[in-house]
Amino acid sequence: MSWFDAPTTQYPRRWSEQSLDYRLFFIWEFSLMAAIILGSGGLFEKTPAPLFYGGIAAGALVVISLSIANRRRRNWHWPGITTADILKAIGGGVLTAWFFYVFSRYLPSSRAAVPMILFALSIAVINILVLLKLVQPSETGFQSQCYDPLSGPPVAASVAPAKPAEPQWKRIVRGVYGAAFIAAWLQGMVFFYVHENYVHDGSRYPTATQTKTINEHGAIIYLTPRQKRIDSLMQLCVFAGMSAVISGGLFAHFVLGVKLFNNQPAPRGIFDPKDTVE
Repeated sequence: MSWFDAPTTQYPRRWSEQSLDYRLFFIWEFSLMAAIILGSGGLFEKTPAPLFYGGIAAGALVVISLSIANRRRRNWHWPGITTADILKAIGGGVLTAWFFYVFSRYLPSSRAAVPMILFALSIAVINILVLLKLVQPSETGFQSQCYDPLSGPPVAASVAPAKPAEPQWKRIVRGVYGAAFIAAWLQGMVFFYVHENYVHDGSRYPTATQTKTINEHGAIIYLTPRQKRIDSLMQLCVFAGMSAVISGGLFAHFVLGVKLFNNQPAPRGIFDPKDTVE
């Protein structure tokens, strides 16, 4: 799928429709979420390091082993990827690395941060694996990649689905929206990076140059007037950008009829012919 094509990947809506890989992923994430809640009370600081890190490693090993065993048992074959898939995966990896660099500055310097890091990292990893077609969200998609090497892949799996015909202007709107979404996301990362630097360099007490205040999770931090202006302006831009992306996406999808969301068919747009069904 190119940048301008309508999304065609169908994600399962029910537990029974998910592939084993996706089920294992959600079980892993729920386990990490429970660990985050338990760790907030200081439980992990009292746990011996070998037991703490060994338990995490054992859990990850069980998940990976079950996935590999299922693939071998069912004769799974990798369908291959295109250059576009590789570029998307690389782009996702770069954005993920930047996100973790910014995100890590907000984490506590204790073991309680480990489940938080793994929770966010697991989401990034599963998305990249889906882009590389190493993981299929649905069981139907996974079954299409399982076959006897002697008989070859199923006909339905070897034939690419036809792309739905749509006006060129819809493809352009989809591409512009995608670029705007990435720009708003990057803008947010830049704001958090700059804001955290200002908080780190700020003062707990007013000084000759640091006279303006910001409230950082209940703590008053003093900044210079210039830092305060930049921080306020960037915060306003992030709010405006995300609001524009959300409202623009809803308008493009539900009013203009430009399909943007998986598993959600776009309704007939206001500029579509009345005898055309999306």
